[in-house]
Amino acid sequence: MKLSIHLQYFLILSFLCLGIGCQNSSSLGAGVNSTKDPATLGLKLKRGMKILVAHRQLNPAQEIWGQPGIRMLTLEEPSGAEGLVFSWINSPENPSLANDPSSAPPQAQVYDLDGVQNGKMSLPNQTQARRMTLPLFWPSGDLFLSDSSGIWFSDAAFEELRKNKTTQWNPGLLGNALLGPAEGIGAIENGLNRLQAMATEANQGDSKGQAVELDGVEKYLLKVDGKNQEVEVLAATNDMATYKILNNAQNPIILELTLAPKASQLQILLSPLGILKGLVEYRIVEVQSPEFQAKHREPGTVKEM
Repeated sequence: MKLSIHLQYFLILSFLCLGIGCQNSSSLGAGVNSTKDPATLGLKLKRGMKILVAHRQLNPAQEIWGQPGIRMLTLEEPSGAEGLVFSWINSPENPSLANDPSSAPPQAQVYDLDGVQNGKMSLPNQTQARRMTLPLFWPSGDLFLSDSSGIWFSDAAFEELRKNKTTQWNPGLLGNALLGPAEGIGAIENGLNRLQAMATEANQGDSKGQAVELDGVEKYLLKVDGKNQEVEVLAATNDMATYKILNNAQNPIILELTLAPKASQLQILLSPLGILKGLVEYRIVEVQSPEFQAKHREPGTVKEM
């Protein structure tokens, strides 16, 4: 049965109003205590740490739309005058995913993506930022983001979420001036424009992002130095996205982002999120310490500086 235009608009607007700025009315209890889990605390930021991210990547030049791939981040500076700094490259390797591939993007394949091969990102505002920048939108070359904390929760947002069980956070879909390789792809730009227009019409600003609620502390399977292990994450949700954030104040990295977790298939189909869902989602599948890399470097290779 074909839905009327008015009914479609009502469903879309209702879904978006739930997801943008609408806070759960349940009372807030005591905050979450700092973790004492050694596996979680051991994942502090170190110069040379590698982070492997599985997500769908774009190559507009070759009209490859959302091919699964691995992006490898190398931490160059945990903090400093330019804040957190990392370089990234579409990995020449093909590491295995964690034991639960159903919760991650499809098995990684590597593509030689013109214009999306590598880059460097400086994040000077890890303390107070209220928005992230999704890997889909990272352009090649050097990038300095003064208002974004990349794929990390900021210190302020992390502490608010842990203590108050709620915070304001923008996943980077509203008010996003940076499209990177997605720029010029009509379907993606139209989806983002529709999402922004509906948020504006509902009088929901994006300067502080959306209200995100803490669901609780969960165990999360992550490959660390070649071995699968469980770490603690803060699971936070609204109707737009679910975040799995490492429960480590020294490294509150967002290990996984899932779009529209509470929406039905019909709602996703009728909303702009249906266009964006499979492209913006990502999952961190492995973390490698500098010590692990040095130990497993093949004999005869040139030592990395």
